[in-house]
This record gives sequence, C-alpha cells and structure tokens, in this order.
Amino acid sequence: MKRSCLALVLVLATLLPLFGCISAKDRTDGKVHYTLGLSYLREPNYSLALKEFYLAAEANPGDPNIHLSMGQTYQLMRSYNDAEKSYKKALRLSDASFAPICQNNLGALYLDMKRWDDAIFYFTLASKNLLFLNPDVANAGIGYAHFNKGDILTAISFYKKSLEINSSYATAHMRLAEAYEAFGKTDLALKEYQEVVKMAPNNPVVQFQYGLTSAKLGKKNQAVQAFRQVIRIAPDSEEARLALDHIKLLQ
Repeated sequence: MKRSCLALVLVLATLLPLFGCISAKDRTDGKVHYTLGLSYLREPNYSLALKEFYLAAEANPGDPNIHLSMGQTYQLMRSYNDAEKSYKKALRLSDASFAPICQNNLGALYLDMKRWDDAIFYFTLASKNLLFLNPDVANAGIGYAHFNKGDILTAISFYKKSLEINSSYATAHMRLAEAYEAFGKTDLALKEYQEVVKMAPNNPVVQFQYGLTSAKLGKKNQAVQAFRQVIRIAPDSEEARLALDHIKLLQ
C-alpha cells in the first residue's frame, strides 16, 4: 500500500538530440510521435503512448529516449519483460550522461520484479555516476532492496544517505520510517512520518501510517486526528474505511 503511494520514482526521459543517419522528415516525424507519446503517458493512456513510441522508434531507432519511454510505459502496464528489453536497449544506445537514467530505471523495474540483487547492482551504478542528477533516488532504491532482503540496518544506512543528498525526498523519509518500525524503533519512525506529513499533508496513505504509528505509541488524540484527515481527504478509499474502524477503537 505504501509503495503505490510514495513510490521510488522512475526518472523520466527528456527530449535529447536524436541520433543516426536519418532524413530531416523522419527526424521531425519521430519528434512529433515521441512528444505525443509523452503526452499520453502523462494522461495516462498507456496504450496510445506505446503506439506513439513505436512510431517514433520506427523513425528514429537510435534514440535512447524513445526506448527508455517505451520501457517506462511497459513497466506501468506491468509488462516487465518488455520493459527490461526496452531499458537495456536504451542503455546500449546511451552516452555517459544518459546511461545512469537507464540504470536507475532498471533498478526500479527490478524492485517491481522482486529481483533485489539486480536492483542493487543497477542503482549502485547510477548512484556512483557523477553525471546523474538523482542519486537520492538511487540510494533510496538500494535501501529498499536491502530492506526486502531482510537487511534492515543496511537499508537504514542507505535511506539516510539518500536524505543527506536531498532532505526533502519524501519517499526516503517514508521508507526510513518503515525500516525503523521493522527494527522496533517506533519513536524514530513517528518522527519520519511527521516529516512526510509536512511534505504531503493531503496524502491519505501518509496520514494513515502516521495515525497507526501514533496509536502504537499511545498518542490517541494525534492518531484520531490523522485518521480523520484520511477520511476527509479520501472518503471512499480503503484507508478511510480502516481509519473509521480505528477511530471507533480509540475513542
């Protein structure tokens, strides 16, 4: 539940110069289809996005942006094997500055596939590349893979490393809270959830976790307030139904 809300984000492709010996018309057509694909991806309409990316790839087969975006679309459609092929093709076509974006996204894909060691490998490559603009994301990804392998202390160290790079990265705070709870440090977990609530006050999952952790520490009024926020923000959600049950128990 928490991961769907504050996911380890994919790094989106940007329109970079196109590669290969292609005509000006093909190059222009490829840009048009690629831009349309990004627009559909953000709607989201994944089927139309994929169609446009295929047309863009036909016009400009050597552009890594297109294959990266195809990979993102496949991943969001849960077609993980196709996503892996697209990301690896984008990586093969990449220069030094674009490669870590592909590596980071492969790491995120392998998290979805529960291939923890592969995720750690590619996130590590991305995090160590000085040209990568999102090492906070990669380090949080490494931490999450270690957490799922049962190595909570290593996970905590990488979440902290992520936050040293970017103290405003809400996902790292959320994951760190999760790790602290698993390690029995509920008081430290609550502090992290408090930080996330400040960053995402209208996120029902964040408020729900804040409420649960507050309740564990006997902070009933604080928990009830958080659960009421869940109901206000997303009254028809599963979190709201559970929040109402918890309020009844706490009062």
